[in-house]
Amino acid sequence: MADVDHFKHYNDNYGHQAGDVALSTLSKVLSESIRPTDFAARYGGEEFAIILPDTRVENAGIVAARLCNAVKQARIVMSDGKDLPSITISMGIAQMCPEYTLANLIEAADKQLYQAKQKGRDCFCTDFSE
Repeated sequence: MADVDHFKHYNDNYGHQAGDVALSTLSKVLSESIRPTDFAARYGGEEFAIILPDTRVENAGIVAARLCNAVKQARIVMSDGKDLPSITISMGIAQMCPEYTLANLIEAADKQLYQAKQKGRDCFCTDFSE
């Protein structure tokens, strides 16, 4: 799971249209930064789910670090050409287990996302060894 850091502040300071442009940019960066077999989708609000099939958790950490960096470096531009401030994301990594339901997986990823926010944002957390 990925969540835009301080998104309410972004919307409050730059406007909801700017927030929409930031989310569109984030979506594009996520889609362009993962394999064709992976999947990124908006989960709600400013939160996204990134599914990495057949990926070991260690490799998911590598992907998460790459995504955090790509998002931070992405240029966000309004339709009139005006540059907007960049955004960062925090991520929580969870691995599907045989005993998990989809709800368990999302809950585990959300727990790790919360840990990343507590850790200082613009990072990822996982409860598995990295």
